[in-house]
Amino acid sequence: MTRFGFFIGLLTLLTACEVVSVKNVTLPPSPEKLVVVGLATNVGVGVYVSKTSPVLQSNTSSSLLEVSVRLLKKEATLANLSTNTGLYLSSQVWEYNQDYTLQVQHPILGVATAQLEALPARVSIGEATATLDKNERDFSVSFAFRDAAGSNYYAYQVIPMRGGMPLTNQQIYRIPVGLLLTDLGFENQTKKVTTSESLNWRTTDGQSLRANQAKVYLYHLSKNTYDYYRSLAEYSAFYDDTFVELSPVKNNIKNGYGFVGVCAIDSVQVLIR
Repeated sequence: MTRFGFFIGLLTLLTACEVVSVKNVTLPPSPEKLVVVGLATNVGVGVYVSKTSPVLQSNTSSSLLEVSVRLLKKEATLANLSTNTGLYLSSQVWEYNQDYTLQVQHPILGVATAQLEALPARVSIGEATATLDKNERDFSVSFAFRDAAGSNYYAYQVIPMRGGMPLTNQQIYRIPVGLLLTDLGFENQTKKVTTSESLNWRTTDGQSLRANQAKVYLYHLSKNTYDYYRSLAEYSAFYDDTFVELSPVKNNIKNGYGFVGVCAIDSVQVLIR
């Protein structure tokens, strides 16, 4: 047999040995549950409410789930949160502590609750500037703040604006997971942060606008809130990697999933110069 004939025979044998097994797999039942994510802050409460999706079934709707959302203190209702720009929102302010509970009720999925922690102290933003970059496509924002005593956890975000109106749909009740800080290395010192943002934005109606202002938000987070966003960032970075052992994302929702954290927010608006 020639060498070519040998390889043809070997390929035929390997092809013939390939067996494709098809089985009908019955997945275990997974009851739907409420998913609640958001923040209770010194400027208000904002939460997003959805529900779990069955395994192997995509979530076809990203709209807000119709529920009733209440803020309770020792079972007494303090506020009913109303729908506003894609979330349930209350702009009333309380000094949250262990007596406060966020309750979400759905006619079919039942009641889910989150016990709120006490608010950290507000940390003020000091000097802040926004400077147009040389390429005239981006701008840089620099701001400083003084670290509070003890171990502290922070996050920040910058929202581009024009004429006092935001150019993005970013919400202060959803923290960007990549913008987290601990005070390791600057305890009780002043910390300066510099970040870059795009100058040009396209609105939902297709209009192109150029930012002339920026609003800077500084979050002082509880440790549990920081740990939640950190675990969320780790999961988002590695969930496609089969060989990475991931820690579970933190959850503080009773009879549901998600996390309602607490933080104190300070903000400042600056002109882009």
